[in-house]
Amino acid sequence: MSDLDLSKLNDKNPSHWVDSGEPSLAAVKALNPGRTVTREEVRATGRMRNRAPAARPVVNHALLIAEAALAVQQQIQKIAKLKAKVKERNAAFAAVHAELMRVTPPPSVEDVIREHLRRTAEHAAGGNVAAPVEPLPIEA
Repeated sequence: MSDLDLSKLNDKNPSHWVDSGEPSLAAVKALNPGRTVTREEVRATGRMRNRAPAARPVVNHALLIAEAALAVQQQIQKIAKLKAKVKERNAAFAAVHAELMRVTPPPSVEDVIREHLRRTAEHAAGGNVAAPVEPLPIEA
């Protein structure tokens, strides 16, 4: 869409037009001072001598907004369905985890201590124990 002002072109004034019926660049520049105008920009307006400018396409903005809003609502519904699936799968995972914890509960503190002592005795019996090292003082 061009923002050239061609509203004051006079079809009866020959200095406003070239032989092909297009607006004269000099006339267009005079109507749009301080602006560089190219022949392509003038042609893009569709203005010709003794013809009204090309009709602008009618855009129904309300329809475009309604279509965009509908598309947004559809995406929101899609996200809601995906969130429901995630919630359902998380619930199933939690149920499986709870059953696993019920079947194999974590060891008690006493069990952990007994296992540690058993492994320590096993390593000591196998000679797999490091000799204690006396700590050295830190010099200031």
